[in-house]
Amino acid sequence: MSRNSISLIQNIFETSTDIFAQIINHDGVIVYANKNFKERLKLNSTEDYSKNYLNDFHDSINPIEIKKIKVVLQTQKAITFETVIKNQNYKFIVSPHLTSGKEIEFITIIGFVFNTTENSVVELKSSNTSINKQNSDLLELIEKLSLQNIELTKTNNLLSEELTNKDKFFSILSHDLRGQMGNMINSSDLIVESFDQLEIADVKNIVGILNKSIRKNYSLLDNLLIWTSFERGKINLNLEFIKITDVMKNSLENLSDAISKKNITIVNSLSNDIFARCDLKYMELVFNNVLSNAIKYSYSGGKVEISNNTSNNKLTEIIITDSGTGMDKETLNNLFKIDKIHSNFGTEKETGSGMGLLVVKKIIDEIGGKLKITTEHHQGTTVQIYCKNR
Repeated sequence: MSRNSISLIQNIFETSTDIFAQIINHDGVIVYANKNFKERLKLNSTEDYSKNYLNDFHDSINPIEIKKIKVVLQTQKAITFETVIKNQNYKFIVSPHLTSGKEIEFITIIGFVFNTTENSVVELKSSNTSINKQNSDLLELIEKLSLQNIELTKTNNLLSEELTNKDKFFSILSHDLRGQMGNMINSSDLIVESFDQLEIADVKNIVGILNKSIRKNYSLLDNLLIWTSFERGKINLNLEFIKITDVMKNSLENLSDAISKKNITIVNSLSNDIFARCDLKYMELVFNNVLSNAIKYSYSGGKVEISNNTSNNKLTEIIITDSGTGMDKETLNNLFKIDKIHSNFGTEKETGSGMGLLVVKKIIDEIGGKLKITTEHHQGTTVQIYCKNR
C-alpha cells in the first residue's frame, strides 16, 4: 500500500462520523481506537489504552458486543453483528488476526452505518449493490490500515525496549568507569600528597595499581567506541582472505604478559593453511577478547587450547577452549543482553566490564560469521568462531 493510500485511509479513519475502528490484543486490551471509538468509550488519555475492552466499558457498550467478541476469541473466526449507536444501525465486522502458531495476536473491530441483513463477512464483501461495494472496499482498506497500525505499535514497542536496554547498559558502564576513575584519582592523590614519605616500593605498588586502572579504562572505552560505531553503521570493514595463524600469533603476542603471569599453557593446534574472509584488524580484536577471557577465567597453571575444524567447505571454524571457571546457565543466557552486561572476577580477582564479548559478537555478525559458546560451571568454556572461507 502506498504512503498516499495510507494517509487517505487514516484521514477517513479519524474524520468520518460513521466509522468505528478499534484494535484489541488477544487479552482484550486496547491497542488502537479511532476518534469515534475514543469518544464512545470516553478515552481521554494514553493511559486509558491500558484498559480492557471486554471488562472495563460495560457502561459504554452493550453486552451483545462483548459476547460476539468473546465468540471470535473462542472460534478464531470472523463474525458480523448489528447494533444501534446514537439511533443509527451499525454493522460491525470483528476479524481475528492469527500468529504463525495459529493463535490470536489481535482483533480488529470495524463498524459503519449499514442497513442490510447480510450475516457474514463473505456475503458482505460479495454484495453487488454499489453502496455495499463501497463499504466492502472501505472495509478492506481499513483492515490493511489496521495491520499497518499493529506493525507500527510493534516497532514502537521494540524501539522503546531497545532504548530502555541501552539506558541500562550505559548506566552499568558509567558505574564501572566511575569506580575505576575513583581508584585512579585516589592512587594519584596518594602519590601527590605523600610522595616524600613513600618508599620506592610503595610508589611502585601504587603506580602499578594506577596502570591497571588506566589499562582497564582504555580497553573498556576502546571496546565501547567500536561497539557504538558498529551500531551506528560507521565502520567499513575491509574483508579479505586472511591467514588465521598469523592473526592468532599476533593476539598471543599481545597477551604474552598475562599468559606468563598466570603460567598458562597455550596448546596451539591451528593448521598453517587455513584462511577466512574477514577484516584483519577486527579479527585480531576478536581473538584478543576471546583469549583474554580464557586466560582471565583459567586457574594458575591452567591450559588454553586453540584448534580449527575445516570439515565444512564453506566455513572455517576456530575453537578456543579453556578449563577454567566456566559459566552457569543464567550467565550464559544473559551474555549478549546489553541490559544484563556483567563481568565476574577472574580466578585471581581480575576485573572487567563484560564489553569484550559484545564486541566479538558484533564483529562476527558483521562479517557474516557465527559465534557459539558452550560452557559448564567449574568445567571451562569453549568458544567456536565460524567465518566464511570463500
